[in-house]
Amino acid sequence: MIEKRMFDFELVANKYNIDKKILDEILSDLREEFPGDELMVELHAIRIIKNMSSRSTYEKEKYLS
Repeated sequence: MIEKRMFDFELVANKYNIDKKILDEILSDLREEFPGDELMVELHAIRIIKNMSSRSTYEKEKYLS
C-alpha cells in the first residue's frame, strides 16, 4: 500500500536540516495529540519544523529532553 500524504513534512525537514531522530519525536508527540488524524499531524509537523529551522542546534536537541 502506498502511503498518501497531503504535506511532505520529510522534504521540509530535509530542507531545514532537521535530524531524523528529532522528526520522529515530533511525529510521535503529534500522533498522541491528534490520534487518527494524520492530516493534522502532517500540518503541525511542518509548522514545528519551520519554527525550529530558525533555532540553534542546542534548542533543537532540547526538544528531545
